[in-house]
Amino acid sequence: VVLGMQISKAGLPKRKQLLSVAVIMRLFVSPALGWALANLIGLTGTGYNIGILQSAMPTAVMSTIIAMEFDTEPRFVTGAVLVTTLLSPLTLTPLIALLGG
Repeated sequence: VVLGMQISKAGLPKRKQLLSVAVIMRLFVSPALGWALANLIGLTGTGYNIGILQSAMPTAVMSTIIAMEFDTEPRFVTGAVLVTTLLSPLTLTPLIALLGG
């Protein structure tokens, strides 16, 4: 509900380049780091798959609530949540297939 209210008020943020960086970091860089860390600490099996998948999930709505509470760019954070959520099927589906799921 909070995300819907923020989207209706704000729309997409004006700083699209910064939003693009946030989306790339969240959907591409974060899973790569999750994969590297899972290998580094020796995760295997289900823990390995879950660790990598968790690192690839879209930005959480809780981020919007915290940004609203502390008045730290809630429009931008809402845009990041919206875009990463909309694009995540395009990154999560191949990742799940790659992990053998």
